Amino acid sequence: MTILLAACEIMPTRGDIDDVDMLVANQQYGQALEILARADPAAANYDELAAKRRHVESLTASHEQSVRQRAQEEIEANNWRAALDRYDDALARLPQSMVLRDGLAELHRRQHRELARLESERLLAQGRWLRETLPSYEQIARVDPRSRQAQQQLERMQRQAEDIANQLVIIGSRALDDGDLVSADKHLRLANELSDTPAIRESYAQLTEQQESRRSEEQRALAERQRRARAAEQSRQRQIGQHQERYQVARQNQQFLAAREQLAELQRIDPRNPDWAQEEQGLEQAIAAHIDLLLSQGINAYSRGEFEEAAASWEELLTLDPDHKLAQDNLDRAQKVLQRIEELKAR
Repeated sequence: MTILLAACEIMPTRGDIDDVDMLVANQQYGQALEILARADPAAANYDELAAKRRHVESLTASHEQSVRQRAQEEIEANNWRAALDRYDDALARLPQSMVLRDGLAELHRRQHRELARLESERLLAQGRWLRETLPSYEQIARVDPRSRQAQQQLERMQRQAEDIANQLVIIGSRALDDGDLVSADKHLRLANELSDTPAIRESYAQLTEQQESRRSEEQRALAERQRRARAAEQSRQRQIGQHQERYQVARQNQQFLAAREQLAELQRIDPRNPDWAQEEQGLEQAIAAHIDLLLSQGINAYSRGEFEEAAASWEELLTLDPDHKLAQDNLDRAQKVLQRIEELKAR
């Protein structure tokens, strides 16, 4: 009896199950899942409860992604309060959601980065103002050396400049450690202009050393890129020269297929050279003239009964122009004649 009573306390009651739909409607997914998680696999309605649980889990996943997406949109709109409130509300409903916890953690990281950026901008703006204003206070103190007020104002401005310089050094040194020389230069250079302390001089010296090292690396990398570019261009020029030579030989020997191949390589290797289009036009004209010559030679040979010579002329023609119908028809006719001759010889 004790065991049965304990099971009744664990199993969701009919009323609990009826409450699930209300909880889901109010987006209280965490409580709904807690109720459904108590379902006994041996219960008669377990399949129904399992299906409902999968449905709620699907709604939960969609809700989690929606919260993250809308919070992202609110951050982009610079409405940080709304984004934070959205996560607080969602986690109150789903306190165990790792998706929401990860989203909130990312929001806090972005918040931290944005605050650091704004603080950096504030310090830079204040430091630049001090850099421009401090010389005026120094001049006032020199012109009126007996004025206690002028001396006090100058000392106050100098302390303020030193304080800003020290804060700039912290940010600049951190950027230096991260390898961000642009940010480091911006902060440490201004700090060095505001205050001349050993710590600031040392940080600025480290910046200068790293900048020089970076410039040396960039110069070496540039020199290597230029060397490779020159080597590639020299190789390309050698290839162009080789293909030009082969093209000329093939053209002179009326090896038109080889000439076409070499010209295609030249166009691929040196596509911006306008000479290749003109050369291609001349080559195709020469090929067309040679095709006409081969056609005539074949016809003349055929009329003289020199069928093998005629067939050879038309076969060569078709290697240059495979779609030449007249040559193909003539070749078929010559081959049939040659076949009949071979048959007669065999008899």
